[in-house]
This record gives sequence, structure tokens and C-alpha cells, in this order.
Amino acid sequence: MKKTTINKITSLLLMVILVFSCNQIKEEKSTVKEKIQNDKLEAVLIVKAAQQNLNTIALCDAVEKLEENQQIKNVATSIKQEQQKIFESLQYLASENMISVASEPTYQPDVLKYFKEENIVTTDILGNIKDKLETQILVLDTLRKQTDENNIEIAAKQYIKTLKENKELTQITLESLK
Repeated sequence: MKKTTINKITSLLLMVILVFSCNQIKEEKSTVKEKIQNDKLEAVLIVKAAQQNLNTIALCDAVEKLEENQQIKNVATSIKQEQQKIFESLQYLASENMISVASEPTYQPDVLKYFKEENIVTTDILGNIKDKLETQILVLDTLRKQTDENNIEIAAKQYIKTLKENKELTQITLESLK
């Protein structure tokens, strides 16, 4: 009688341990899936931010080459330099997280020729730069909110601050041209 009671208790304990272990494994599996999904989202956002960054650099190049007004050229040069610093940092973050980012803008190599042929005015290009800066801010803010990596969050905050300053500089320049 004692043996059957001990067997029942042992069986019950084993079942409880087994159920607990299964729940623990299920929770760990769910956590791993969430981590993978978050890593994928981070990768997409870093790639998008880098591409927008390269496109902004290309537009700044166009302004530097097309514009005769030195003040506007200086604004484009300043934004371009900041964008290059951000791009280098994004490249580093990407490589640290085994993410491959673009190295060329999505614009055609003959974008400058297109701007000249179509008589695209600098204000239109500056407006486009401002839009690209805004897109980068939104993408990086989403990255900042979604990441579970402290270094990515800190970097995104710094980039956003710089991008907002560049956006404001672009806005002031556009208003001065009106």
C-alpha cells in the first residue's frame, strides 16, 4: 500500500515537472521567435536608413555641382558631410549585426545630367533633401523604439538629433529662397 502511494506521488511529481518543463521550453521558443522577428525588423530599418542616407548624399552632390549661390552650396556640403558620418556609422552598425547595406544611391548615375536637362531648380532638390531627411528620421525613430540593442538605440538617437538639425537648416534655406 505504501509502495503504491509512493508510486502515485512520484508519478504525479514527474507529470508536474514534465508539464512545467514543456511550458518552459514553449516560452523559450516563443522568446527566440520574437528575437528573430525583432532582428529582421532592425535589419530592414538599418538598410532603409542607409539607402535614404546615400540618396540624400547624391542629392547634396547635385546641389553642390548645380548651384552657383555659395550659401546654398555650403548648406549642401554641410548636410552631405553629416550624412557621410551617419552612413559610416550605419555601415559599422550593420556589419556588427551581420547586415549588408547598399553602397550606392538608388538614383541613376546621370542624375546631374537629368537635373540640368529638365531645368530642375535647386529649391526642388532641397525640398527633396528635406523629405529624405524626414524619412530617415522616421525610420530611425522606429528603429530606436523597436530595438533591444542598447548601442543601436543610442546611435539612432544621435542620428535623429543630427538629421533634425539638417532638416531645420534645409527648411531655413528654402524659406530664405522664397
